[in-house]
Amino acid sequence: MKKVKTWILFFLLLLFLPVMVWAKEKINLKVDKTDLELGDEVTIVATLPQKEKLYAFTAMLQYDHNVFEDIDDTNFLLSNESIQIVYNSNNNKFGMINPSGEIPSELFHVTLKVKENANAGKTSIGLTNISSSDGGNKATYETSSIDVLVIRDAKENEVIPNAKPNEIKEKEEELLKTVATKPFVIGILVVIILFIGIMIYLLKNHREKRKLFLTFVLATIVLFLGLTSILVLHNTKRDVNQDGVKDYEDAKDIIKYLIDFEGTRSEEKETEENIENVETSETEKTKPPKTHFDYDVNHDGQVDIEDAGSSTEDTTNHTTYHVTLSNHDSEHIYISKNTNVTLEFEAVVTLNEPIIEAEIDGVYYPVTHKDSFYSVIMPSLNVSGVHHYQITKVKLGNHREVKTSLTISKEVLKDIPSVAMFYVDDEENTIHFEMSDPDKALKEGTILVTDRDQNVLIHEKIGTNNQIHYDFEKDVYYTVQILGTYDLDTNQLNEFTQDQNLYENQILYTHDFLLGSDYKFALQNVNITDAILKGETPEITFLSTNQLGFDVEYIVVGGKKYNAYLKNEQYVVALDDVDTSQFGKYYVDIDKIVLNNLKDFEKDRDYEVNTLNYTVLKYAPQVDNIVIQNHDQEQTLEVSYDFRDEDKTLLSLDAVLMDSTFHVVEKKEDITPGETLTFSYQGNEDGRYIVKFLADCDLGTERHIYTDYLLGEKEVLTQNDITITKATVSTIYPIKNQEKYQITYEVALSENFKNNHIYNVLSGVTINGLNYDADKTNTPFASKISFTVPSESGVLDLEATRIQLQYEDYNNNVHQFFSVMPYHLYLDVLKEKPTIKNLKIVHEDYQKQEVTFQFEVVDDNGGFETGEVELFDQRLKITKGINEITFSHVLKDEITSLKFYGTYDLDTNTLENEDKTLHYYENDLFYEISYGLFTQEDYDTIEVVDFTANNVDDTSYYEKYEEVMLSFG
Repeated sequence: MKKVKTWILFFLLLLFLPVMVWAKEKINLKVDKTDLELGDEVTIVATLPQKEKLYAFTAMLQYDHNVFEDIDDTNFLLSNESIQIVYNSNNNKFGMINPSGEIPSELFHVTLKVKENANAGKTSIGLTNISSSDGGNKATYETSSIDVLVIRDAKENEVIPNAKPNEIKEKEEELLKTVATKPFVIGILVVIILFIGIMIYLLKNHREKRKLFLTFVLATIVLFLGLTSILVLHNTKRDVNQDGVKDYEDAKDIIKYLIDFEGTRSEEKETEENIENVETSETEKTKPPKTHFDYDVNHDGQVDIEDAGSSTEDTTNHTTYHVTLSNHDSEHIYISKNTNVTLEFEAVVTLNEPIIEAEIDGVYYPVTHKDSFYSVIMPSLNVSGVHHYQITKVKLGNHREVKTSLTISKEVLKDIPSVAMFYVDDEENTIHFEMSDPDKALKEGTILVTDRDQNVLIHEKIGTNNQIHYDFEKDVYYTVQILGTYDLDTNQLNEFTQDQNLYENQILYTHDFLLGSDYKFALQNVNITDAILKGETPEITFLSTNQLGFDVEYIVVGGKKYNAYLKNEQYVVALDDVDTSQFGKYYVDIDKIVLNNLKDFEKDRDYEVNTLNYTVLKYAPQVDNIVIQNHDQEQTLEVSYDFRDEDKTLLSLDAVLMDSTFHVVEKKEDITPGETLTFSYQGNEDGRYIVKFLADCDLGTERHIYTDYLLGEKEVLTQNDITITKATVSTIYPIKNQEKYQITYEVALSENFKNNHIYNVLSGVTINGLNYDADKTNTPFASKISFTVPSESGVLDLEATRIQLQYEDYNNNVHQFFSVMPYHLYLDVLKEKPTIKNLKIVHEDYQKQEVTFQFEVVDDNGGFETGEVELFDQRLKITKGINEITFSHVLKDEITSLKFYGTYDLDTNTLENEDKTLHYYENDLFYEISYGLFTQEDYDTIEVVDFTANNVDDTSYYEKYEEVMLSFG
């Protein structure tokens, strides 16, 4: 029996254990800019912590509607076009369903616009009440927010707002999900636990009753299958909006319900209230109540984000998708070589799910679309002819793959025929040229040679290799033209466009030439780049002259032509077709030099020149992505960087910290490539430092072993070019509502800034988002601004974030704002002294010598600590708020004063190094009023006239008192 009780306790313990616990994570928010002018737009990017799946998401977007214009769902940019969003502009709640379940790198972008009349200062943008579902589980997230600064010009006598950002409050949501929220799961768990427990019990204590045991096992299995079937049947209900279709609209309707879109939940509540309040007939009572559709798809007793996620996941996994494709662009069937190919098609997809990728010839390509029209950018082709693109499969936005069948045909046009080689042999009076037509586009061609008088000397048909003989005269100019008729397509795709790419009698080549026997050609100072890095292009330079004055057109090296151009009176030829991807020493010869009249000169026949050699060096090591973090409190710089040395040339690596005068502050020798470095500094006149990486490396030859080879450098400012050095006020304890309170700001400019700018006046300061004009002082780069002290007491954080500088240009004042390191000036706006209000006598008995006063002690922002009230040398304690105090032993017909004493502090005592006794008053008389006990029956209760409030030193005290006495007779 004890054993059975032990098992029962064990079962109960298991039932109350939670099956899952989620710790709250945080969504990352970032903005594209933090300083905003009136009318500016700011884009917020939300990034979700990486999880396995995300099918549904809800949150509330928090922003100040006095600062930003109202938005709708068009302000959201989603990372995946299949993601659908619903935004409720009435409460800023929104929800998203993600059919694919895949976690995008950036969940969404939302853009806000600053109002033209927005409040200046810091404001927060954030997300609250955030939850998501992976289809079966729910996750909640911490509130996320980010601050931005709204800037505008200050108005006259405008109060500077406090720099404290707006707080975004989050409605806390559940952290735990227990097994108690899943009734069907509970049933199954109970059956399993009981089965295991009883099985163990029977095996240990009743081995002879095996038939009973087998019967129990069978019954348990049947019960288990039954519960499972019920659960499955319940979970198949996905058409929650009862429109006859199980689709993503069901999940969207749940989202709308959760965010109270268009008053969905309010309407439901109102309907339920009406049903309760309206009397109905017996027949009507039997009808089901008119309530909202059942959104509790997982039957856990509540409608939440899990229902939306479960509905989305079920639609994705259990919908049979069909895709029908058709060719959209039948006109643009011709494309040029080496040009991207655009395929366009239309698509009809189940549930209008968008297509995000298309499998074409076995490879997936991303697609873009507008409405039902899609386009795919394919790689370019360099072979002419017809190409058939087979779209055999598509991937939908929910990542479901569907087989399709569509062929789109495109034709890559042939190359235009060209003249590959042309020269004139002036000794044999023969024109030699070759045609290049690899795609067989040329139908026919002719050559025309004319003299200066346009007389046609030669008009002949041409072939591939051509030699045209003519009795040319020396020193006479001739013009040659080669014309061709060609067709660039095969005419296979459309019989109506067979002449679309046919071109007749097009000029393929034209040139003027002059024949002469004595050019007196000369070639001098031939050089080549001594050494180049891998991937660079070697260059040949030379001088060339001839008495006829023709320029060099090109040279031939290794059978390839390279164009020449003049630079600084010498010819330069870039060997851009030479492979320099491998380290080594290479040799080249200038085989031929051709002038722009096509006269050619060959090596060893017309000129002598040595073979040229150059070296391709190894890649030097590289340092990039240098990141420097300044820890100004410790005066250290933390340096991280990326290091690459693919050709293994590094001998040693050093890192150096230098100041702006190039003085070495610290050097680290023989560092391990890639390790994070920490440098120390002790101040610099302009705060400017440079980190340099220097290497000893061997690039492949004895002449290319380098010492202190600069791999990379980066400059850092440990202070801004413009720095606020000081802010001076007459007192850090201003009085509330005081106008034209003044602060003098002083700034320092770095030497580098002074050398590059001509600003000479500090003309303005941006404080808590307000631009204030400044009055020039006698101190260079010091100016005074005036502002109004707020009407609320407490610490005022004046954060200066920008400085406006000015210079005079042709009698015009030129102003410009510059961002600076934020400079905080803290003022403590003094509280008002405590005071007494609504003072009256509520009871007076002169026979018993008692009087009872009622009054309110008014305190400003928690300054009042303790207090007492005194009458006829009696002192009684009082507290903040409403008091009712009774004095005894009150002397009849004697005039005295009712005095109020208090201990209070008028500042917050939070400023740095302040004197905490400065505004502290102990047992201070802060209020006094006259009192006399009168015996006239008509004035059993006398309303005390407050004529000395807050002015105990009033010289007319007794005169006023006598006037009051006379008024009572």
